[in-house]
This record gives sequence, structure tokens and C-alpha cells, in this order.
Amino acid sequence: MTQSVLAMRLFNATIASLLFLSQAILCTNKKYLSWLTGFTFTIIPLGMSLIASINPSGWAITGITNSWMFLLIAKTMPKENRRKRIAAWALWAFASFMCIASRFDATIFLVVTNLIVLIATDVRIKKLNWKYVLGFPAVIIPFFIIWRSRFPFLDWASHFTTKPLNPNGPSLHIWITHWMINVVSIPIEAFGEGRLGAEIVDIPRVVPILGIALLGAALLFAFLQVNRMQLFVTFSSFMFMTAVVMRIANMELDLFNVSGRYILPLVPYIVGSCIYFSSSPIQLMEVAQLRRIVIACMTIAHALSMYAVVEQNVMGTSFGIQILKVGTEEWWWTESPIGPNFLIVIGSFCFYQFISHAWDRVPTKTFSVQQQNFQL
Repeated sequence: MTQSVLAMRLFNATIASLLFLSQAILCTNKKYLSWLTGFTFTIIPLGMSLIASINPSGWAITGITNSWMFLLIAKTMPKENRRKRIAAWALWAFASFMCIASRFDATIFLVVTNLIVLIATDVRIKKLNWKYVLGFPAVIIPFFIIWRSRFPFLDWASHFTTKPLNPNGPSLHIWITHWMINVVSIPIEAFGEGRLGAEIVDIPRVVPILGIALLGAALLFAFLQVNRMQLFVTFSSFMFMTAVVMRIANMELDLFNVSGRYILPLVPYIVGSCIYFSSSPIQLMEVAQLRRIVIACMTIAHALSMYAVVEQNVMGTSFGIQILKVGTEEWWWTESPIGPNFLIVIGSFCFYQFISHAWDRVPTKTFSVQQQNFQL
């Protein structure tokens, strides 16, 4: 049983790694910068634990994270690069298959995120040709109405109730206003709150603090100089994410327990697309000094997260840091030549090497606040 689980984990990790390598090969510098930012700043710790897991959420995260960029590459690739364009379409189809084969809601995420990318990259839409601007909803709305009953995921996405959700619980207006106030906090679970795998792991509070601070800095640079298309993509993506949160809460009749892991596949896409469509002359990870700080902070967050997971499985949570010992009462793989402490050290080192080399391809720039013009 253990060998089968490990084999499935290695298989899922291999797929994610090959898709990562494909992004590095096919992406231009701007696309790679935006995609890698979305991946890097939202992967620790929950995404990292799910991508290689046997949970269907692993395929959903891998598929959504990659599909929108493969579609963008295929749409914008010059006709002269025919082989790369065909490869991008093939990889998009494979990533889309992963979404459809994983979770029920991942199919909806795939359709909506890809539709937003298609709209944002359509030349006729950019030129504000109203015939095409109005044409999109004119085609989609009738399709949605006619085929909603035939496709379960369309019916699932559109079914809301205006009746009190729980006769013994809060009233509807309390429930809705609570959702409006707290909807932003739900994705924060991706930075260390809630569950990791099947067990509740108490991640050190510095992990979500680092994650939120770094993501906020990346978005701050992305909004140094904005444009209408960036606002459209970011706003529509965020509204879709809030609608998903609302729908899940509506289905489960309890907004207060909605987990951020359900919308985690959308977070790398939202961050990456926001940066790709940004007009800012420089992004956070293009500044050499800031890049080194970010990588160091991400490595620390990853090491602490991995330590918390390993410690809980070996000795139980101590809410501190100690040397892990494997005795008769602690759990570890039988006859394994690698101990838990060595696993944490080598895992942290490998993560640092991985993230450093992944960012080596992105060239750096010189940033000066005085030289930037903040415009809308």
C-alpha cells in the first residue's frame, strides 16, 4: 500500500515537473516571469503538499496553473514557430484533461479562466469592436440557459438559493455580509492556514505572514502602472473566485467553514495573469536584490512548513523546533537509510536550488522610484 502511494506521488510530481519544464521552454521572458511569479508566490505550503498528493486537488492545481499559460502561448505564438505552437496546443489539451479528470469544480475553473484569456487576447476585443464585445455574451448566455440542465457542472455553478440557509443559524443578510467581509481571507489558507493533506498541521505563523507579505509586494509592483485590460482580467477573475466561494458556502450551508483549498487552483492563475497584463515597467522579481530576499524568505517558509509536517508525523507537534528522534514510539519508514532531520535539510536545500535556478532565466533590471510614473 505504501509503495503504491509513493509511486502515485512520484507520478504526479513527474507530471508537474515536466509541465514546469515545458513552460520554461515555450514561454517568452514576459510570459515566463508572470507564470513563474504566480507559481512561486502561491505554492507554499498548501500547493506544494497537494501537487504530488493522491488527492484529486493535485491534478486540479497542476492543470489550472498550466492550462491558461499554454493557451496564451498557443494564441500569441507567431505562425513561423509552427512546432512550438502545436506543442503549446497539445500541452494545453493535456492540462485541460487533468482538470476535467480531477475535480468537479476544476472543469468550471478551466472554462472560465480560459475564456477570460481568450477575451483578453482577442485583437477585435482590444480594438473595442462592439460587434464582438457583445457577441461573446450573446453566444454564451443562450448556451448556458439551454444546456444548463444537460451539464451537471453548469447547473451546479448556477444554483443559488435566497432562502435562509440554516433555520437554526444566522439570517441570510448576516451570512452574506460575513461573506463580503471575509472572502479575501479564505485564499489566505493557501499560505499556511487550515489543512495540509488529510491531517491538520499547525504551520508556524511566520509562514502565512511571509507568504502574504511577499505576494502583496509582488502585486504592488504589478499595479505600479495599470491598464484597462489588467483591471478587467484581475477584477473578473477575482469576482469569479468570490462567486465560487459563495457557491461552495451555499452548497455546504456554512460559510464559516469554507476551506481555501477549494479555490487554490485559481490563485496562481489570478496572480500570473495580473502580472502578465500589467503595464508596470518592472516587476518585483526583476530586481536582483529583492529577488534574493524573496528566495531566501520562500526557502525559510518551505523549511518551516516541511519541518511541521514531518515533526507531526514522526513525534507529534511540539509548537517549536527540536531535533527529531526516531525511537520505538515514533513513526518512520522501516529500515530507511534517511532520517527525518536529513530529509528536512536536503529538502530545503533542493528547494533553494530549484527556485534559484528557475528564476535565473529571468533577466534583472535596475529599479528607481524616482524614475517611475504611476499612471492609470
